[in-house]
Amino acid sequence: ETVTSNNNIIIFCNSKYKCQLLAKNTTIVLTNCLSGNNSNSNIIKKRNLIIQSLYQTPVGLCPILHECIPVGVAYHNAGLTIDERRLVEDGFRSSIINVLFTTSTLSAGVNL
Repeated sequence: ETVTSNNNIIIFCNSKYKCQLLAKNTTIVLTNCLSGNNSNSNIIKKRNLIIQSLYQTPVGLCPILHECIPVGVAYHNAGLTIDERRLVEDGFRSSIINVLFTTSTLSAGVNL
């Protein structure tokens, strides 16, 4: 319901691994739940732009984010570079990313 109504949710996790695992699992669930749902083409384009921007970062595109971002899910933890974190934060702030799994890295100075 949160995703389909274009609202955002942050879920705090106790480890980097848990953030990534929950992001992947949520992506699977949302993909199944939202199949056949015609998403806003503007949001899809913006999500693709985030993916392209992440691909252009020095470390390249994380395979997990590549899977998650198209359905509006991402994770944020110390395993991401500053550039990756910024792109994820901006996507969440602008409601392009609706579900964000994070460790305390997000609460350490980011005002969303």
